Amino acid sequence: MREETELRRLLDDGILSPVSHSDWATPIVPVIKSGGGIRICGDFKITLNPVLHVDQYPLPRIDELFSKLRGGLEFTQIDLSNAYQQVKLNPESKLLTTINTHKGLFVYNRLPFGIANAPAIFQGIMEKILSGIEGVACFIDDILIIGETREKHINRVNKVLKRLENNGLTISINKCNFFKESVTYLGYKIDKHGLHICEDKIKAILEAPIPQDVKQTIIHSARDKLISMLGLSLGLKMADTLELAHQSNHGRGNKVAECEMYSALSFAARLVIGLIIVELP
Repeated sequence: MREETELRRLLDDGILSPVSHSDWATPIVPVIKSGGGIRICGDFKITLNPVLHVDQYPLPRIDELFSKLRGGLEFTQIDLSNAYQQVKLNPESKLLTTINTHKGLFVYNRLPFGIANAPAIFQGIMEKILSGIEGVACFIDDILIIGETREKHINRVNKVLKRLENNGLTISINKCNFFKESVTYLGYKIDKHGLHICEDKIKAILEAPIPQDVKQTIIHSARDKLISMLGLSLGLKMADTLELAHQSNHGRGNKVAECEMYSALSFAARLVIGLIIVELP
């Protein structure tokens, strides 16, 4: 029932159009969204993606995005509604996106989810639209605006909303946050003090079972992830703690060694949760 309702919405909104035949026919995969709704996606990885020339436009790195947010005292977060589906496809591309459903064949009139180069295409569009506005970071459909003062903040929010309107883009108002002292952006909590690691990102480490061995690959994996998450001296200190634990346990291969390794991992995770406040670069 929900699948048919979503198909009807896509037809009514002009995102899909029926076709009688096509050289392409991608099966669909219903995906449950976090809010309980359903998203219909084509399983393009078995049809179109293998032969697609993927756009190499680079997605921004996390540190590049956060470098734009220095000095923010207020934050506004804007989420675009059905982001990719706001981008029109040219006639030649439409037939390539044909999906096969129990209701027949349909083509996308807008950029669908599941296309390999959709993120790069959309990121490039958004960066052109928002170009020149200071204090704005954008990762695909998630826009964050900072303000060192209320006046600057209002001015930037108005500029962003005007650019979106001029380009025919709509926002998901229920997912937006305006003029907040702190927001969660790309898995990090951001406020005037800087960047905080969200606790739920570390929960898996805290609740992990005792490792079955102390192979060095585990240490290297943990080290890479910690440094990637923190990118600063604390990440290196925690990684050094794990490295020392590995060296002291090397070759022992017993339960004592495993418990000591687990303690090191747990200690590192608790350091993140309890202490980490990183100043924005």
